Amino acid sequence: MLRMADLDWGEQLVQVIRKGTQTSQWLPASAEAFVWLRLYLAELDAPLDPRQQLWRTLRRRDCGAGPQHQPIKTFGSAQAASPHPAPPS
Repeated sequence: MLRMADLDWGEQLVQVIRKGTQTSQWLPASAEAFVWLRLYLAELDAPLDPRQQLWRTLRRRDCGAGPQHQPIKTFGSAQAASPHPAPPS
């Protein structure tokens, strides 16, 4: 689960949890990735709390307790939910 607190905007790093050791590690991300991330965040209804999951759908689903935002499970789903075309290769 990637949270807002797992992003270092100034150094352009993303904190991940290693699968085997479960230790955290900061990895570099491209400037372009942070541009796309900023575009995604600009489309959300409200700013995210640092502890909240970063990826959320832009549509609402009724999960029994009324419409709620649902976390996106995969990067492909996040990319498909974006109204912006994929960046050129």
